[in-house]
Amino acid sequence: MPVTVWESSADGEAAPVPPPVDGHILEWHLSASTVQRVLPSGHIIETLPPNGFLLRPMGLSLRVKTAGPTCYVHFHLADTFLRTVAVDWLGDAADCDGLLCCGQLMRSDAQLVSMLDVYLRRALDPDEAPTRLEMDSRAHLIALQVLRRHSTLVEGQLRARRGGLAPHQLKKACELMTRDLAEDIPLSVLAGEIGVSYHHFCHAFKMSTGQPPRQWLVERRVEAACELLRTTRMTVTEIAAAVGYDDQNQLLRVFRSRRGTTPGAYRREFQDVAGTAAVAMTVAA
Repeated sequence: MPVTVWESSADGEAAPVPPPVDGHILEWHLSASTVQRVLPSGHIIETLPPNGFLLRPMGLSLRVKTAGPTCYVHFHLADTFLRTVAVDWLGDAADCDGLLCCGQLMRSDAQLVSMLDVYLRRALDPDEAPTRLEMDSRAHLIALQVLRRHSTLVEGQLRARRGGLAPHQLKKACELMTRDLAEDIPLSVLAGEIGVSYHHFCHAFKMSTGQPPRQWLVERRVEAACELLRTTRMTVTEIAAAVGYDDQNQLLRVFRSRRGTTPGAYRREFQDVAGTAAVAMTVAA
């Protein structure tokens, strides 16, 4: 699990932070300065708890504002690694997209912070280099704690006991809905594919994910649009068609409501940040 140490000596305005593109980032703040997550308008969404951390899911961009010098450590959790740990814990039904919550990102967990502290100290120990087996074992325990306390799997298990879909039903429904985002599959067809009625599917899907099927799909389309904006030179019109919208104006309305900005502005912000970001030190343990 690679570790990256960052330092900043001044206040940080509400600057856009590029999303993780090949995994998830657990960002542990070591300084006492105030850290806040904000919207492009400047509205404060969250404030980091003392000795807390920021759990950033793959593909999610955000804006962060800091007050004073800051020092923080990025623990890079590859998506394939996190999925493997999830399957080891709960079986094949846990191998699904969206393992980490996209709502509340700033969290606290004394047990997890203690594990991060030990992992960092061992990774940087100049006198006694850790073995690969030791660090792999520690990384596995950290990933398991993240899944047990801060993942959608926990929420899904609780909702399933209150009338949600079975894990295998939810996985199949999500796969069908995202297999081709340009295709709009009727909910009645999805319900039939997993063997339940239309009304039960709509109710149970919301219980399992916290969102109605169509709203859940909208978020997946926006996530896909974000990835295309970051990684390709496709026009906004082409991206709109690729993720299931009739024209760019439709994508514009949805994107603004979900991300607080336009697709074009999102692309420019990501390019600006990616071009100026500086890493203080990287340690691959």
